[in-house]
Amino acid sequence: MTADFVRDFWREATLHSGKNPEFTHQAVDILLEKLDQDKQKLLDPNCLLLKAILNEISRLDKVHGGELSDEFTFALITAVDRCYEYISSILGNTDKFENEVNTQVIPEIQKIIEIVKKVEENNGKWIPDVDSKLFELGSKWREYFLLYMEHGQPVKDKVIRIPDESRKKLTEAIARSLEEELPKKNK
Repeated sequence: MTADFVRDFWREATLHSGKNPEFTHQAVDILLEKLDQDKQKLLDPNCLLLKAILNEISRLDKVHGGELSDEFTFALITAVDRCYEYISSILGNTDKFENEVNTQVIPEIQKIIEIVKKVEENNGKWIPDVDSKLFELGSKWREYFLLYMEHGQPVKDKVIRIPDESRKKLTEAIARSLEEELPKKNK
């Protein structure tokens, strides 16, 4: 990776004049390096590193086009990000969260990086590891969905059932309290 490429990575204006999938591919490699270096930051449940990388890969692909191996990378990171979403929203700032990220997410990121290296060794062509890892991560994601459904939706209020006798006593107590307050406010 040259200094010129890194400079152009951040100042793409000169490269917007057409498709350049090689540029996207080099940028995806840099983003994978960044993910590998910063994966411990995922121990913060507010970390959006995976989403930021996905956003950048998507943007680069739209502007410059991409290679098939970049699509594999995008799909694999998307799958692990969906699992990470559930873990961070359900476990939040707990010791369980850190344990789950350390045992479930970070090892998956390592495996993804290894799979992408194998794809590179296969000249950017498909390898069976891509499908098996996507299936495995997709299955984990659907399991989270079955357990927690739409984790971002507010939890519905629970209905509290009060026996009729208790409800009558409670209603009378509230009415008495309101009657006592009314004369004070009218004075």
